[in-house]
Amino acid sequence: MFQLDEYLDGLQQCKNEEALVAYFEDTAKSVGFAGYNIFYGPLDARGRVTPELGIYDNSSLPEDLIETYDREEWFSVDPLLALTALPTVPFSTASAFAYAAPGSVTETMWHAMLDFKIEHELNIPVRRTDGAGQVSLHMAGRSEEAFEHFQAALPLAHTIMTAFFGVFENRFLHQSPLFLTPENPFTPREKDCLKWVAQGQSNADIAERLDVSVRTAKFHVENAMKKINARTRAEAVAIALTQDFIQL
Repeated sequence: MFQLDEYLDGLQQCKNEEALVAYFEDTAKSVGFAGYNIFYGPLDARGRVTPELGIYDNSSLPEDLIETYDREEWFSVDPLLALTALPTVPFSTASAFAYAAPGSVTETMWHAMLDFKIEHELNIPVRRTDGAGQVSLHMAGRSEEAFEHFQAALPLAHTIMTAFFGVFENRFLHQSPLFLTPENPFTPREKDCLKWVAQGQSNADIAERLDVSVRTAKFHVENAMKKINARTRAEAVAIALTQDFIQL
C-alpha cells in the first residue's frame, strides 16, 4: 500500500542523484509502472525544448529505442517535446501522437514505441523560467486490462512524479553530469567516444565497445564534433582535451 508520507520522507533521505532516481524508479514499479523518463532542457526561440546545450535526459527506456531515437534524430519531430514546451496539463503519450500523419517520421516513431509496448504513459510537463521538460511513467502491455490499470493509477503517478521532480530539480539537476552546459557540452557516451577516438579507435571499434551499431557510434562521434565545431576527429579530440572536456 503506497504511503505518501513515507515516500516524501524517502525522497528527502536520498543523498545523491543516483539514489534519488533509483528510489523514484523502485516506487513507481511497486505501484505497477514499468519504467520512467526524465527530460529537461532550455527553450529555443520558438518556445520548444532544444536538444542542444543544457539538456538532461535519464530514463529506463529500452536501449534499442534510445539508440534509434538518437540516431534518427527524432527529437526534431517529437510531439512529446513540443507539448512539454507549452503550459499544458499532464497528457498521455497516445494523445500526443494522435494526429501523426500516415507515413510520417512521427508515425514511425510512434510505432517504434508501440513495438516496445510503450503506449500507456503519463507525461507531466515541467515549466521553469530557464526551460521545460517532462517526467514520465509508463506501463507495459497494450491490453485493455493494462489500460484500465493505467487509468486508475493516474492520480498516484502524478503525485509520485511531481514530488520526485521537486526534490530532484532543487538538489541535483544542475549538478548532474547528464545536464549539459557550455562547460560540459558532451553526454557521458559522447565523452567516452571521444576518449576512444583519441586512442585511435575506429567507429567499428567504438560500436563493439558500446554494443551498438556502427551507424550509432558514428552518430555519437559526429554529434560531439558538431557541438564544438570540429571539422575532423583529430580536431575534436584536440579541442576537447584543450578545453578540459575530456581527460585521458
